[in-house]
Formats: sequence, structure tokens, C-alpha cells
Amino acid sequence: MSHVPVMAGEVMDLVEASRRTLLLDLTVGAGGHASAFLAASAPTVQVVGCDRDPVALHAAGRRLAPYGERVRLMQGD
Repeated sequence: MSHVPVMAGEVMDLVEASRRTLLLDLTVGAGGHASAFLAASAPTVQVVGCDRDPVALHAAGRRLAPYGERVRLMQGD
């Protein structure tokens, strides 16, 4: 699954990644925005991602794997 996060810049402006400790991404999809957030934040910052689509969650898991325990993914609405 290929996905380009088209609003990553806008998302980063809104959440000010370096000042947050936890991001809830409730439409994580393939993990593009979560990946941008994690890349720009301190190593103590974590992301909880949720999506109803198991295929998207699998893609997010692959994309976010380098962040290890900083990421928790779950399926749901």
C-alpha cells in the first residue's frame, strides 16, 4: 500500500511535535502522519494509532516499525 500524507506539514504545525508526549492518531491509515510526527519529535514521544481497516493497520505497522515501542496500533472505530 502506497500512501503519501498530503497534509503532514499542516499536521505538524498544529500539534507542535516537540512539545507533546503522546499523539492519538484515530485515523492512522498507513501511518504517514504518525511517521512524520515521530521523526520530528523527541525519543520519549509516543503514538497510539487506531484504524478500522486491518490492511491499513498492517501497512502502518510496517511503516512505523522503526519506532519500536513508541508506537501502539489497534483496530477499531
